[in-house]
Amino acid sequence: MKSLFSSFAVALATAASGLAGPYTAESNYVAPQTQATVYGTGLYIAIQAGINAHQEYRGLEDQTIDDIRFSFEPESNIGGIVGGKIGYVFGTGQIRPAVEVDAFYNGWKAETEFSGGGVSGNSETDVHSGAGLVNFLVRFDFGQFQPYIGAGLGFYTTGVDKVEVEVDGTEVDVESDETSSGFAWQLVAGSDYYFIEKLSAFLEYKYLNYESDGEVFGEDRIDQHIVALGLRLHF
Repeated sequence: MKSLFSSFAVALATAASGLAGPYTAESNYVAPQTQATVYGTGLYIAIQAGINAHQEYRGLEDQTIDDIRFSFEPESNIGGIVGGKIGYVFGTGQIRPAVEVDAFYNGWKAETEFSGGGVSGNSETDVHSGAGLVNFLVRFDFGQFQPYIGAGLGFYTTGVDKVEVEVDGTEVDVESDETSSGFAWQLVAGSDYYFIEKLSAFLEYKYLNYESDGEVFGEDRIDQHIVALGLRLHF
């Protein structure tokens, strides 16, 4: 009887083992997760070039000095800018603050017509200026596409080195070393497109304002509308 019971137990265990299927070792392996690419963070430098497409002399459009009326016409003259930036983008969120130093050379021609006091004519002046501003920006992360807006405060210096004057049909070239400097501010809007995590091309608009100290342009201000293209490299 005992032998029969033992044989029955062995047969039952064998059958249960067959129903359970082959032995499988438990695995603790977890597949690594792919980390999302983060574009445009940290320290960067940039180069930029473009045009000051339109400019206005606020309050200087018409002036009268010693009975001679001067009319400034800078709107039709397109100048050029070239410069660089160094800055830092904080954080990796979708909205990122940034600060940068924005410095550039800006040159254009200023045209003036005058009449009165028995004379009339016009002049064309080569104006050269440099500006350095600290921009405070807010950047928006949409992956490779990153628009931004902001404002900047700083200074400018401006010089006039050549004046071509025509009086009653006679042309005269006048050399000048007049300079001016003062407070500058600007509004900025633009966008980057990142080719890789650390390198982008950007298009930027600046509304630039020179507050004149009166030595060259009187006491009023000059407004400029600047469009620039550039390359930005992060480290």
